[in-house]
Amino acid sequence: MPPSQPWPDYLQASWLRCAHQTSATLWHPPHSAKGQTLQSLRQRKRDLLTTGEMALEDLYEFMEGRPCALLLTDESGCLLARTGHPDTLRELAALGFGPGAFFSEGRIGTNAINLAALEGVPLCVSGPQHFNQTLYPWHSCASPVYNSNGRQVAIIALIGYFVFGIDPQTTTQIAGQFGQGASQQQGEVGSP
Repeated sequence: MPPSQPWPDYLQASWLRCAHQTSATLWHPPHSAKGQTLQSLRQRKRDLLTTGEMALEDLYEFMEGRPCALLLTDESGCLLARTGHPDTLRELAALGFGPGAFFSEGRIGTNAINLAALEGVPLCVSGPQHFNQTLYPWHSCASPVYNSNGRQVAIIALIGYFVFGIDPQTTTQIAGQFGQGASQQQGEVGSP
């Protein structure tokens, strides 16, 4: 159960769901789409990826050298694109967070990407707020990205061991910049 400190309702609800689905102490790498399945997912999100990969690279230029990573998932939490510090990317990959990995609460426990998709708002999950102890060293903030019809189409996330100045407002700004760039290029993706 979550510590007695007051946590937001969404974190407490996530912990309750996780207690019935996964282990708090044993690490189970995320399920991953591979091969033809991953190619199909990437093809279906081709326009989003074109804009998203450019946006991630542009955003990371401002953070160059910081031990963090920027991730882009589809609305189901499937990792489609990433950029960041090589050591951070390597450590995430060692945990199973490579291309095609699903940020599923039922498999890896409480995490910002899954909760941002579920709640539809930017949020952060840090240290012991994660259900699985393997993720305690990590801090992550995620924000949903919406298309012009208000449909959630992606999640953008910032993750690292310790990232200064990163909070839900920052991820909202990142998602907004991503949404504006996508809207200008393709006329279909926007932020809330």
